[in-house]
Amino acid sequence: MKKIVLTIVLACALSSGLHAEINNRAFLETMFNGCNSPGPDYDDLVQIIGVGGIFEYCGCTVNEMSKHMDLKDLVQLGVDALSLGSSTEEEISNEQLSIMLKNEQFSNAVVKCLTNVIR
Repeated sequence: MKKIVLTIVLACALSSGLHAEINNRAFLETMFNGCNSPGPDYDDLVQIIGVGGIFEYCGCTVNEMSKHMDLKDLVQLGVDALSLGSSTEEEISNEQLSIMLKNEQFSNAVVKCLTNVIR
């Protein structure tokens, strides 16, 4: 789960579309694909909500973030998380996750979308 969350933020921070609008299709697809990328947390989540559930969660999260956050907020969130360092491609630190979840719009999107998928 941590990888999925950070991947969304990293996709925002590292995307070539830094000057793109938040409704830019390529930018949103990058976020979705980052969320939906296999890894240890992905496999655990598949066991809980299934592959279709992951597609639903990622789509919902990208949609919520596109509606309630602007590009600057997303990039800043990624920079804040990355500034803590010590993460690998496989896993992020609890401190990095904590930074991201302190952002109200981001945490609201995660909670709303996971709740929708789990129901």
